[in-house]
Amino acid sequence: MKLKQGVMTLVLMAGLVASAHAEESPWYVGITGGMMLLKEDMNVGGGAVASPDPAINIGVMGGYLLGVTRIGSLAIEGEFTETALRGNYSLQGADGTVAVQTWAMYGAYRSPGTFYLKARAGVLNEKLRIARAHVSRVNTSDVRAVVGLGGGFNFGANPAGSSLEVEYTLIEENVSFLSATYRF
Repeated sequence: MKLKQGVMTLVLMAGLVASAHAEESPWYVGITGGMMLLKEDMNVGGGAVASPDPAINIGVMGGYLLGVTRIGSLAIEGEFTETALRGNYSLQGADGTVAVQTWAMYGAYRSPGTFYLKARAGVLNEKLRIARAHVSRVNTSDVRAVVGLGGGFNFGANPAGSSLEVEYTLIEENVSFLSATYRF
């Protein structure tokens, strides 16, 4: 059900983007997806997980371009991701699953040029759900400071225009997000 709501949100956002880009606007939106990477020795219920597979998250993002100078651009961005495919792990011979939901607000910097570097820092709310045999072992929600580094390719002259970005975001000591985002 949540995946269906996420897909509907993406479709609605794409329609809004098409109308917003009829003129050069400082507003932008995008779709994002990637792997929530889990630390091998993450402690769950008294033991360390073995062979964690990443959870696959998809989401939406939006931003507002604050300004452009010869040394780059600054923007404010918001992002929401939800697990589409749960990650798997093994703990003391029993298998389990991991899901991560995130809400975040960032300040973002992009260097000038067609190929650019990106850095962002902000505040993120992470909801981590770890289950074993369909019984919740860990169900936490935490707000924390986060940082991300990456790069991208801009398809046009407008820094708020279409681009493809790849980024690594450190969420916490046990979870990080390797993502690709298409902004339009």
